[in-house]
Amino acid sequence: MHDRSLAAATALCSGIKESTLASAAATATKDLKQSGSRYFGRDLRRSVVPSDSVFPEVELAEDDAVVCSRVTPDGGGEVVAWCKIRRGGDVSAATIWNLRCEPLKTGNRQSGHGLDAIIVDGRVIQQEAVDIKPGSEIVPGPQKDGYLLYTFDITGLND
Repeated sequence: MHDRSLAAATALCSGIKESTLASAAATATKDLKQSGSRYFGRDLRRSVVPSDSVFPEVELAEDDAVVCSRVTPDGGGEVVAWCKIRRGGDVSAATIWNLRCEPLKTGNRQSGHGLDAIIVDGRVIQQEAVDIKPGSEIVPGPQKDGYLLYTFDITGLND
């Protein structure tokens, strides 16, 4: 199942350049404003926001969205599918999965963290699902150094 999800996400993101991503994010924002999630009559927008404003915010247009974005500041504009975020039962919650996971192995035993692990609120994530909330910090790599930092955000909750 994981391999199919990763293959589908990779196909979805293959060949996407940063300018295309920004255009797609603008279209998704427009679509969300027209038909977005509703919470007691208010529009809710879910996104992952990079700490560096040079990079575009990634809107999560669906309740079960694959995040396609840059993972490193010097990646040459390469956009990859690196996680999936699913809206939770509570409007202020969600669950995140790492789509880049390939654990390092020595024989039949895992040794350390895979090169494609991600960090969620300081915890290294490989294959497990993790609950997140607004303000959760997400690093699309196994360490903070050399990777972008994103924050999960839901706008419209406190309006």
